[in-house]
Amino acid sequence: MNDHLHKWWHYAIISAGEASVLFLCAVILLAVTGKTMPEGIPWLVADAGHYFKIAEEGYSSSSLLSAFFPLFPKTWSIIGFTPKWMAILNGAVAVTSSALIGYHFRLSLKYYLLWTVFPLVVFFFFPYYESFFALGVTAMLIGCFKRAFPWLLAGVLVCSFSRPTASILIPCFILLLAFGKGFKKELALSSLFSLVGFIAALSWQSFETGNILGFFEAQKEWGNEFGIHSMPMTTWGGGFNTFLDGLALYFALICGGLFLYQVRKKQKDLVNLLVLAFLGGTGLLVVLTMGGELFSLSRFIFGVPFFAIAMILVLETPSHWKKTIALGLIVFPLLFGIHVHIQTFIMAMAVPVLLIMWGWLWGKNKRWATIICLTGVFALQVYTLSLLLQNIWVA
Repeated sequence: MNDHLHKWWHYAIISAGEASVLFLCAVILLAVTGKTMPEGIPWLVADAGHYFKIAEEGYSSSSLLSAFFPLFPKTWSIIGFTPKWMAILNGAVAVTSSALIGYHFRLSLKYYLLWTVFPLVVFFFFPYYESFFALGVTAMLIGCFKRAFPWLLAGVLVCSFSRPTASILIPCFILLLAFGKGFKKELALSSLFSLVGFIAALSWQSFETGNILGFFEAQKEWGNEFGIHSMPMTTWGGGFNTFLDGLALYFALICGGLFLYQVRKKQKDLVNLLVLAFLGGTGLLVVLTMGGELFSLSRFIFGVPFFAIAMILVLETPSHWKKTIALGLIVFPLLFGIHVHIQTFIMAMAVPVLLIMWGWLWGKNKRWATIICLTGVFALQVYTLSLLLQNIWVA
């Protein structure tokens, strides 16, 4: 499982096959547990309904809609697909993006499978902007890796019109200018175009709504504004969502630490620096703007191709880093108030213990251990999809 595949479409076949098995297993799980899907598969679960409304009626139909960037819903409006077919298109885009990441970065089968079975990848197969953003991220990573500015610029523009968190790219490229190796002119232009794209996306919205501050007012209505966060941290839904979003925040902190470590060691690889800076910056942005609420952070961290590279960097860190990460896993749940009740404390402490055991098995580099690890993560992915199929919010 440590060998990479030689054709990009080999990776695509694996991603498409995994997605097919995933949906089959989720439907079987629902049937076995006696759960039902409301009127078939609810393609418009949660935010997908907002994108559909923008596609059908535009931004002016509700002030809250200005929180969502235009590329995905406006593309949907132009092609006129039903929600089901838009989900299928998103799936095809996601499979292509993942395959290009696997092929260009020569991911081993072991790590490529880990990326495809990760729980939050399920959003790629619903009418969300995740797939479009993933396509932009893939183009950026390939552009940095091959020093190909057209790829990089295309990725920057797609991301800038897809998701507000793309604004993090502006300081990311400035950091790459300061600490990366070469490609200076292209990185400077990328930072500039990230800013231009962000402003253009806001202008598109304001042109429809007539309110130049619509985006910022919508973010405030959703509870997003700069300030000191409250403790303990929380998320929407609690339970499984707290586990996902809390783990995402911890992973973002690790990425930030690894970025500082690479800078200190004068490691100037542009791809690694961009991946770590973006994920670390995403965690910081959410903490600073959501007042202690971490809703959707797991989507922002685990549902982007940056994570496909970052997970390798984290899992392949030196042993002293792994020990520090394991210790942090034990302490980190205290930030979520799990110590106030003995039952909650015991359950929360079981999560880091299981994760440490999973990391130990993964590091053994044995086929049987890898299969156990992948099966465990896939089971979580099936459970995540089963929740979405019941129209229950995840992440």
